[in-house]
Amino acid sequence: MSKEYTVHELKLQKQTLAALESAGIYYIKDILLYSPTRLAEITGLSKETCEKILDKAIEFLDQHRKRFMPIAELEKTSEKKRFMSTGAHALNRLLQGGWCVGEVTELAGPYGSGKSQACFTALATVFLPSMSQKEIQEILQETEQGEARKGNQKEHWGLNDGDISAVIIDSERTFSVNRFKKIIKRFNLDEKEVMKRIIISRPENAWDQKRIIESLVSVVRENNAKLVVVDSLTKLPRADFSGQGELYARQRLILDMAEKLRRIAINYEAVVLVTNQVVASVGTIGLGFKPTGGHVLGHTVDTRLLLVRATDPYRRVSIMDSSWLPPGECKIKITDEGIADA
Repeated sequence: MSKEYTVHELKLQKQTLAALESAGIYYIKDILLYSPTRLAEITGLSKETCEKILDKAIEFLDQHRKRFMPIAELEKTSEKKRFMSTGAHALNRLLQGGWCVGEVTELAGPYGSGKSQACFTALATVFLPSMSQKEIQEILQETEQGEARKGNQKEHWGLNDGDISAVIIDSERTFSVNRFKKIIKRFNLDEKEVMKRIIISRPENAWDQKRIIESLVSVVRENNAKLVVVDSLTKLPRADFSGQGELYARQRLILDMAEKLRRIAINYEAVVLVTNQVVASVGTIGLGFKPTGGHVLGHTVDTRLLLVRATDPYRRVSIMDSSWLPPGECKIKITDEGIADA
């Protein structure tokens, strides 16, 4: 569905249209980011009205999209996956191309495992020119055979079509401009241009983080954001909701945020990276660590990675779960210029 259909196509009453637009909802596909209850909360409309709006939106979109398709057509869609480089070719190979467009990838790991550094590297590589799958696979094959190309910029690829941006929700408050400038320099990018195109937000608490993620739709759309980083998704919910009595509320909040990010990734063809903390778990597969967030987060993200510290500066990266990637593991290196091959 290439055309952007606005809410005016639904032939709603003027006051209903005004309420939607006041809430920052201008396109029909944005309506589908919300449940009737949440849509009612942000627009001030009744839940019954919002249910009717969602029904009309789905009915309209069904006239302009294929509700059902042959598996062969789905396979063709899968073959058109787009990627951006992680900054480390070993990890690019593990992910069969790099960070995948239209998906949410979770990076879980203990303190100092390189989660944030991987995200900061992505905030730079996204501004590199894009490449076709064929070109990407050729580079990965060459680098696996030790035939590295000259010039880091030519070795890696991004999603830059000339007018993109990236967003970071820095809940951990670990983003450092000075550290990031070293990563920008590594990829021979224009520092002023990149810094101008990165949008940052630092939530104060879990509820603030939820509201920021809910407001992302307009930010992503208006700034053509092709990368959204949330570092981390779970820290503030864990801090603000403690004890068994608040477990349901915490998990509900995490699910709402993860699901909203997933829909943004799909609707706006963006890469979404979220970091997550871990808890020690004796005997757990994955080197004794288990991501927080429970099953609700594991079932919502597309690919779940676990990063663990090896002998410094090296880290092991494992695919714990993925909707399409097989289990695997690779080794990367943490440097002042971002993540790189070991």
